[in-house]
Amino acid sequence: MISPQLFIFLFPVNAQQGMKPFEHLGVGLEVGTLGAGLDFAVPVHSHLVVRAGFDLLPFKYSDTYNVNHDRNEINQLIWNNPAVESALTAAGLPTNAGDLSDDIDLDGKLNMFNGKVVVDYYPFKKSSFHVIAGLYFGKNRIISLDGSIDKQTYDFLQIINNAFPEENFGSSITVEDYRIEADQNGHINADLKINSVKPYVGIGFGNSIPKKRVGFHFELGAMFQGSPSIISDNGTVVKLPKAEGDSGVIGTIEKITVYPMMSFKLTGRIF
Repeated sequence: MISPQLFIFLFPVNAQQGMKPFEHLGVGLEVGTLGAGLDFAVPVHSHLVVRAGFDLLPFKYSDTYNVNHDRNEINQLIWNNPAVESALTAAGLPTNAGDLSDDIDLDGKLNMFNGKVVVDYYPFKKSSFHVIAGLYFGKNRIISLDGSIDKQTYDFLQIINNAFPEENFGSSITVEDYRIEADQNGHINADLKINSVKPYVGIGFGNSIPKKRVGFHFELGAMFQGSPSIISDNGTVVKLPKAEGDSGVIGTIEKITVYPMMSFKLTGRIF
Protein backbone atom coordinates (compact mmCIF):
# COMPACT_ATOMS: atom_id res chain seq x y z
CA MET A 1 0.00 0.00 0.00
CA ILE A 2 1.28 3.48 -0.90
CA SER A 3 1.82 5.62 2.19
CA PRO A 4 0.12 9.06 2.35
CA GLN A 5 3.55 10.73 2.38
CA LEU A 6 4.64 8.95 -0.82
CA PHE A 7 1.30 9.71 -2.52
CA ILE A 8 1.62 13.42 -1.70
CA PHE A 9 5.20 13.39 -3.00
CA LEU A 10 4.20 11.76 -6.29
CA PHE A 11 0.94 13.65 -6.75
CA PRO A 12 1.13 17.02 -4.96
CA VAL A 13 -2.11 18.33 -3.48
CA ASN A 14 -1.77 21.72 -5.16
CA ALA A 15 -3.87 22.15 -8.26
CA GLN A 16 -2.88 24.17 -11.33
CA GLN A 17 -3.76 27.35 -9.45
CA GLY A 18 -2.21 30.73 -10.11
CA MET A 19 -1.18 29.92 -13.68
CA LYS A 20 -2.15 32.53 -16.22
CA PRO A 21 -3.30 31.45 -19.69
CA PHE A 22 -0.39 30.29 -21.86
CA GLU A 23 2.11 31.31 -19.18
CA HIS A 24 3.75 27.89 -18.95
CA LEU A 25 4.46 24.88 -21.15
CA GLY A 26 4.67 21.35 -19.83
CA VAL A 27 5.79 18.08 -21.40
CA GLY A 28 4.95 14.51 -20.42
CA LEU A 29 6.46 11.09 -21.20
CA GLU A 30 4.02 8.28 -20.46
CA VAL A 31 3.57 4.53 -20.64
CA GLY A 32 0.24 2.73 -20.35
CA THR A 33 -2.38 0.59 -22.02
CA LEU A 34 -2.19 2.71 -25.18
CA GLY A 35 1.56 2.20 -25.39
CA ALA A 36 4.25 4.85 -25.02
CA GLY A 37 3.42 8.48 -25.56
CA LEU A 38 4.41 12.11 -25.50
CA ASP A 39 2.26 15.16 -24.89
CA PHE A 40 2.52 18.89 -24.30
CA ALA A 41 0.37 20.87 -21.87
CA VAL A 42 -0.55 24.54 -21.62
CA PRO A 43 -2.84 26.32 -19.11
CA VAL A 44 -5.81 28.20 -20.57
CA HIS A 45 -7.44 29.05 -17.20
CA SER A 46 -6.58 28.65 -13.54
CA HIS A 47 -8.67 25.44 -13.53
CA LEU A 48 -8.09 24.24 -17.12
CA VAL A 49 -5.11 22.75 -18.94
CA VAL A 50 -5.15 21.67 -22.60
CA ARG A 51 -2.94 18.76 -23.62
CA ALA A 52 -2.03 17.51 -27.10
CA GLY A 53 0.16 14.59 -28.04
CA PHE A 54 0.28 11.00 -29.28
CA ASP A 55 0.51 7.36 -28.14
CA LEU A 56 2.05 4.47 -30.04
CA LEU A 57 1.78 0.71 -29.46
CA PRO A 58 3.49 -1.36 -32.22
CA PHE A 59 3.78 -5.17 -32.21
CA LYS A 60 4.48 -7.81 -34.88
CA TYR A 61 3.99 -11.56 -34.92
CA SER A 62 3.77 -14.48 -37.36
CA ASP A 63 1.77 -17.71 -37.33
CA THR A 64 1.10 -20.64 -39.66
CA TYR A 65 -2.39 -21.61 -40.81
CA ASN A 66 -3.77 -24.36 -43.03
CA VAL A 67 -5.57 -23.78 -46.31
CA ASN A 68 -9.18 -24.98 -46.09
CA HIS A 69 -9.87 -27.91 -48.43
CA ASP A 70 -10.74 -31.61 -48.20
CA ARG A 71 -7.83 -33.62 -49.66
CA ASN A 72 -9.71 -36.91 -49.80
CA GLU A 73 -12.65 -35.39 -51.66
CA ILE A 74 -10.36 -33.66 -54.15
CA ASN A 75 -8.37 -36.84 -54.80
CA GLN A 76 -11.57 -38.81 -55.40
CA LEU A 77 -12.66 -36.28 -58.03
CA ILE A 78 -9.26 -36.43 -59.75
CA TRP A 79 -9.16 -40.23 -59.84
CA ASN A 80 -12.67 -40.35 -61.33
CA ASN A 81 -11.86 -37.76 -64.01
CA PRO A 82 -8.80 -38.57 -66.15
CA ALA A 83 -9.12 -35.24 -68.03
CA VAL A 84 -8.53 -33.32 -64.80
CA GLU A 85 -5.55 -35.50 -63.98
CA SER A 86 -4.14 -34.79 -67.46
CA ALA A 87 -4.68 -31.02 -66.99
CA LEU A 88 -2.77 -31.08 -63.71
CA THR A 89 0.08 -33.08 -65.25
CA ALA A 90 0.26 -30.70 -68.23
CA ALA A 91 0.56 -27.75 -65.81
CA GLY A 92 3.39 -29.47 -63.97
CA LEU A 93 1.29 -29.88 -60.83
CA PRO A 94 0.85 -32.89 -58.51
CA THR A 95 -2.14 -35.15 -59.14
CA ASN A 96 -2.50 -35.94 -55.45
CA ALA A 97 -3.70 -33.25 -53.03
CA GLY A 98 -1.57 -34.85 -50.34
CA ASP A 99 1.56 -33.66 -52.16
CA LEU A 100 0.60 -30.00 -51.74
CA SER A 101 1.66 -27.61 -49.02
CA ASP A 102 -1.31 -26.62 -46.88
CA ASP A 103 0.65 -24.16 -44.79
CA ILE A 104 0.43 -20.40 -45.13
CA ASP A 105 2.55 -18.04 -43.06
CA LEU A 106 0.42 -15.16 -41.93
CA ASP A 107 2.13 -12.01 -40.69
CA GLY A 108 0.24 -9.98 -38.11
CA LYS A 109 0.86 -6.41 -37.07
CA LEU A 110 -0.63 -4.43 -34.20
CA ASN A 111 -0.21 -0.74 -34.90
CA MET A 112 -2.17 1.44 -32.52
CA PHE A 113 -1.20 5.04 -33.23
CA ASN A 114 -3.35 7.80 -31.78
CA GLY A 115 -3.11 11.54 -31.59
CA LYS A 116 -5.04 13.25 -28.81
CA VAL A 117 -6.39 16.59 -27.67
CA VAL A 118 -7.78 16.61 -24.13
CA VAL A 119 -8.73 19.11 -21.45
CA ASP A 120 -7.86 18.66 -17.76
CA TYR A 121 -10.31 20.31 -15.36
CA TYR A 122 -9.05 20.85 -11.79
CA PRO A 123 -12.21 21.49 -9.74
CA PHE A 124 -10.54 21.82 -6.31
CA LYS A 125 -8.10 24.51 -5.26
CA LYS A 126 -6.06 22.26 -2.98
CA SER A 127 -6.11 19.00 -4.87
CA SER A 128 -4.34 17.71 -7.97
CA PHE A 129 -7.35 15.52 -8.77
CA HIS A 130 -8.82 16.44 -12.16
CA VAL A 131 -11.40 15.32 -14.69
CA ILE A 132 -10.33 14.73 -18.29
CA ALA A 133 -12.32 14.88 -21.52
CA GLY A 134 -11.33 15.05 -25.17
CA LEU A 135 -10.73 13.13 -28.38
CA TYR A 136 -8.30 10.50 -29.61
CA PHE A 137 -7.85 10.18 -33.36
CA GLY A 138 -5.71 7.99 -35.58
CA LYS A 139 -5.53 4.79 -37.59
CA ASN A 140 -8.79 2.88 -37.79
CA ARG A 141 -7.10 -0.40 -38.77
CA ILE A 142 -5.28 -1.45 -35.63
CA ILE A 143 -4.53 -5.11 -36.47
CA SER A 144 -3.47 -6.29 -39.94
CA LEU A 145 -3.04 -9.86 -41.22
CA ASP A 146 -1.23 -10.55 -44.49
CA GLY A 147 0.00 -13.63 -46.34
CA SER A 148 -0.13 -15.65 -49.57
CA ILE A 149 -1.11 -19.22 -50.36
CA ASP A 150 1.66 -21.35 -51.84
CA LYS A 151 1.57 -20.76 -55.61
CA GLN A 152 1.53 -24.46 -56.48
CA THR A 153 -1.39 -25.07 -54.11
CA TYR A 154 -3.27 -22.08 -55.47
CA ASP A 155 -2.77 -23.13 -59.15
CA PHE A 156 -3.84 -26.67 -58.25
CA LEU A 157 -7.08 -25.46 -56.64
CA GLN A 158 -7.80 -23.17 -59.58
CA ILE A 159 -7.77 -26.12 -61.98
CA ILE A 160 -9.96 -28.19 -59.65
CA ASN A 161 -12.48 -25.37 -59.23
CA ASN A 162 -12.61 -24.71 -62.98
CA ALA A 163 -13.35 -28.40 -63.56
CA PHE A 164 -15.87 -28.69 -60.72
CA PRO A 165 -17.38 -25.22 -60.16
CA GLU A 166 -20.24 -26.70 -58.18
CA GLU A 167 -17.78 -27.93 -55.53
CA ASN A 168 -16.07 -24.54 -55.01
CA PHE A 169 -12.98 -25.57 -53.10
CA GLY A 170 -12.25 -22.14 -51.76
CA SER A 171 -8.71 -20.94 -51.25
CA SER A 172 -9.17 -19.72 -47.71
CA ILE A 173 -7.94 -20.00 -44.15
CA THR A 174 -9.77 -19.97 -40.82
CA VAL A 175 -8.62 -17.52 -38.16
CA GLU A 176 -10.61 -18.04 -34.96
CA ASP A 177 -14.27 -17.23 -35.83
CA TYR A 178 -13.57 -16.04 -39.39
CA ARG A 179 -12.94 -17.63 -42.77
CA ILE A 180 -10.79 -15.35 -44.93
CA GLU A 181 -10.91 -15.98 -48.68
CA ALA A 182 -7.90 -15.36 -50.91
CA ASP A 183 -8.08 -12.99 -53.86
CA GLN A 184 -7.52 -14.04 -57.48
CA ASN A 185 -3.76 -14.11 -56.89
CA GLY A 186 -3.85 -16.23 -53.73
CA HIS A 187 -3.19 -13.26 -51.47
CA ILE A 188 -4.92 -13.11 -48.08
CA ASN A 189 -5.46 -9.87 -46.21
CA ALA A 190 -7.65 -8.83 -43.28
CA ASP A 191 -7.80 -5.92 -40.85
CA LEU A 192 -9.45 -5.23 -37.53
CA LYS A 193 -11.20 -1.88 -37.91
CA ILE A 194 -12.39 0.61 -35.27
CA ASN A 195 -13.48 4.25 -35.37
CA SER A 196 -10.91 6.83 -36.45
CA VAL A 197 -12.17 9.43 -33.96
CA LYS A 198 -12.72 8.22 -30.39
CA PRO A 199 -14.21 10.29 -27.53
CA TYR A 200 -12.38 9.98 -24.23
CA VAL A 201 -13.18 10.65 -20.57
CA GLY A 202 -11.08 9.99 -17.52
CA ILE A 203 -9.72 11.12 -14.17
CA GLY A 204 -6.19 11.97 -13.12
CA PHE A 205 -3.96 12.69 -10.17
CA GLY A 206 -0.94 14.97 -10.41
CA ASN A 207 -0.28 18.20 -12.27
CA SER A 208 0.02 18.19 -16.04
CA ILE A 209 2.39 21.12 -15.58
CA PRO A 210 4.37 20.53 -12.38
CA LYS A 211 4.99 23.35 -9.90
CA LYS A 212 8.66 22.33 -9.90
CA ARG A 213 10.62 21.19 -12.89
CA VAL A 214 9.62 17.52 -12.62
CA GLY A 215 6.48 15.74 -11.43
CA PHE A 216 4.36 12.61 -11.80
CA HIS A 217 0.90 12.04 -13.22
CA PHE A 218 -1.47 9.06 -13.03
CA GLU A 219 -4.54 8.65 -15.24
CA LEU A 220 -7.51 6.30 -15.61
CA GLY A 221 -10.02 6.59 -18.41
CA ALA A 222 -12.13 5.07 -21.17
CA MET A 223 -11.76 5.51 -24.93
CA PHE A 224 -14.96 4.90 -26.90
CA GLN A 225 -13.69 3.16 -30.05
CA GLY A 226 -16.94 1.73 -31.44
CA SER A 227 -17.62 -1.89 -32.38
CA PRO A 228 -14.53 -3.53 -33.97
CA SER A 229 -15.07 -5.34 -37.27
CA ILE A 230 -13.01 -7.58 -39.57
CA ILE A 231 -12.64 -6.38 -43.19
CA SER A 232 -10.56 -7.40 -46.21
CA ASP A 233 -9.41 -5.33 -49.20
CA ASN A 234 -8.65 -8.34 -51.40
CA GLY A 235 -11.03 -11.16 -50.59
CA THR A 236 -14.12 -12.07 -48.61
CA VAL A 237 -14.42 -12.41 -44.84
CA VAL A 238 -17.09 -14.80 -43.56
CA LYS A 239 -18.20 -14.94 -39.92
CA LEU A 240 -18.42 -18.57 -38.81
CA PRO A 241 -20.88 -20.05 -36.33
CA LYS A 242 -19.30 -20.44 -32.91
CA ALA A 243 -19.16 -24.23 -33.27
CA GLU A 244 -16.87 -24.00 -36.32
CA GLY A 245 -14.26 -21.57 -35.03
CA ASP A 246 -12.19 -21.26 -31.91
CA SER A 247 -12.97 -17.94 -30.25
CA GLY A 248 -9.76 -16.26 -29.16
CA VAL A 249 -8.05 -12.90 -29.12
CA ILE A 250 -9.98 -11.48 -32.09
CA GLY A 251 -13.27 -12.73 -30.70
CA THR A 252 -12.51 -11.02 -27.41
CA ILE A 253 -11.42 -7.74 -29.04
CA GLU A 254 -14.64 -7.71 -31.09
CA LYS A 255 -16.63 -7.27 -27.91
CA ILE A 256 -14.60 -4.33 -26.61
CA THR A 257 -16.33 -1.11 -27.63
CA VAL A 258 -14.75 0.85 -24.77
CA TYR A 259 -10.97 0.60 -24.51
CA PRO A 260 -9.64 0.96 -20.94
CA MET A 261 -6.87 3.48 -20.49
CA MET A 262 -4.35 3.63 -17.63
CA SER A 263 -1.08 5.51 -17.76
CA PHE A 264 1.86 6.62 -15.63
CA LYS A 265 3.57 9.79 -16.73
CA LEU A 266 6.73 11.69 -15.93
CA THR A 267 5.95 15.39 -16.36
CA GLY A 268 8.24 18.37 -16.77
CA ARG A 269 7.83 22.13 -16.98
CA ILE A 270 9.73 23.68 -19.91
CA PHE A 271 8.99 27.24 -18.79
